[in-house]
Amino acid sequence: MPSVILTGPRTEANKLYNRTTQYTNAMHKKEIYCFDDSQSFGEYITLDLDSWEPIDYTIDNQKRINLGRSKNLKEVRVYIQRGKLGTYELESHYIHFDRKEWAELRRVRGKNRGLPLTINTNGTIWMGDRFDNSIFKIFIRKNNES
Repeated sequence: MPSVILTGPRTEANKLYNRTTQYTNAMHKKEIYCFDDSQSFGEYITLDLDSWEPIDYTIDNQKRINLGRSKNLKEVRVYIQRGKLGTYELESHYIHFDRKEWAELRRVRGKNRGLPLTINTNGTIWMGDRFDNSIFKIFIRKNNES
């Protein structure tokens, strides 16, 4: 079983820390950067709506976000409302999500850990019990973008 050690100085706001997992055999260390934006003020996540478009979705009983098979293997941005207000702003062709109110869902396992999500071959994204009853805003990359 790997042991977890917190390394590096923690900021006063506790927004960023570096967690290093050490393995007992000769494997390399894996580093994960974790963010806590719960105390953010005036900080935003921004998407260009010329490159990204909102997409409708459903959630099934198996805790999967269904986007449709026609969207499989496309890159998406998934934002989860974690605050009560869910504050976001539209400005020209940009959407700004308040970091205090929203978090981005990214890959958490495997070699692509931390990277943005893609829709799997059956047109779904697994979310698990952790985000049960959450509100999502989902955007898919427009076709004219590479």
